[in-house]
Amino acid sequence: MLQRKNSIKIEICSERRIIDLKGVSTEDALEIIKAANAIKVSHSENTEGQSNKPGFIHSKE
Repeated sequence: MLQRKNSIKIEICSERRIIDLKGVSTEDALEIIKAANAIKVSHSENTEGQSNKPGFIHSKE
């Protein structure tokens, strides 16, 4: 019997990127999306000794 693989695509609008989750179960894909929602991207301002690189901060613990 043939099994159908899930093909889930997530588009990140600000970067115009598409993340393809081929072969990932629906349940696992939902867990990935939930985890992504718990991450907040922040940009620190350039101060003494710090560069202006983006960082990742978990907004939920």
